[in-house]
Amino acid sequence: MPDPNPSPSTLVTSNERELGIYLSSLAVSGPLYIDLEGQSLSRNGTIDILTIFSPLLNVVFLVDVATMGASAFTKENFMGVSLQSILEDPHKPKYFWDVRNDADALWALYGVNLSGIVDVQLFENASRVGGRAFLSGLAKAIQSDAQLGIQTRERWLRIKKDTKVKMGGNVFAKRPLEDKIIQYCANDVIHLPRLMDFYGQRITEPWRSRALTESQNRVVEARSPTYNPDSPSKARGPWETEQNVRKLVTLEEMVERLENARIEQQEQEVYGYYDDADDSYSDDGPKNAHEGAFDSEAFYSCWDKN
Repeated sequence: MPDPNPSPSTLVTSNERELGIYLSSLAVSGPLYIDLEGQSLSRNGTIDILTIFSPLLNVVFLVDVATMGASAFTKENFMGVSLQSILEDPHKPKYFWDVRNDADALWALYGVNLSGIVDVQLFENASRVGGRAFLSGLAKAIQSDAQLGIQTRERWLRIKKDTKVKMGGNVFAKRPLEDKIIQYCANDVIHLPRLMDFYGQRITEPWRSRALTESQNRVVEARSPTYNPDSPSKARGPWETEQNVRKLVTLEEMVERLENARIEQQEQEVYGYYDDADDSYSDDGPKNAHEGAFDSEAFYSCWDKN
C-alpha cells in the first residue's frame, strides 16, 4: 500500500471567524477522522483541542477549545452549520480510535451528542484472527497494521512517546501551542484512514455489522451516569465472553505470530519503539499489561482462535 500524502496541511483556529470559514468545508468534505485532547479527558477533566482530519481536503483542523470554550461547538456559520451539528449528524461518518472518553467529555462538558460514529479500535478487534479478549492501543496498531515506511513510523512513535512524557504538565492547554504538540495531535488522526482500510479488508461482514453496532453502543455507554472513564475493564474487548471455547491455532499461524513478536522486539531495541504496556490500551485509558493484538502469555496458555 503506497504511503498517503505525508504532509497534509494543518490549520489551527482559535476564533469564531476562522472556524466559521472552516465549517463550510467540513460540512461537505466526506468522512472525518477525529480525536480530542485534554487534561484527564472525560467528564472529570477538560477538552483543550479537537482535531479533525479530512482526507478529501488533505487538511488537519485543530480547534482550540481551551480558548474558545462552548462557542467552538455552538458557533454557526452563514449556512447554519456548527461543529456541534456536524458531530451530531448521523449521516456524516466520523471515525475515532476508542471514542468512549471523547464521547463522555463532549456530552458532559458541552452537551454534544455524537452520532454517525465508527470506532476504528473495534474494527481492529473484530477483524483479528485469534483472541479478542484485550483491546489494542493506537501505537500498537500503527506499528503492526498501518504499513508505514520505517522512517515515517519511527517519527510517529517518537513524537508520541516524547509528548506522553510531558503530559503531566497539561501541555494541551498551554498557549501558544508548541509545534510538536500540533504534530502530535495531527499524528493521532492522519493514519486512521489507512488503519480503517486495512481492517475493513480483513473483517467479515457479520463482524463488520457487530463493530458498527458496538461503536454506537460505546457512545450510549459514555453518556451513562454510571460510566467510569478510568475503569480497568475498558481494556477488555466487548466480545471477550465469547472466547470460552478454545481452539488451537494452526502451526503456520503460531509461527507467524511468534515471528511478528520477534520483529517487534527488534524494532523496540533498534529504534526505541515503545509498546502499549508503556502507554495504555487506548490513549486516554488506564494502564494494562495485557493489551494489544498479540499477547504472548495469552497465546501460550490459550491459543484462542475465533
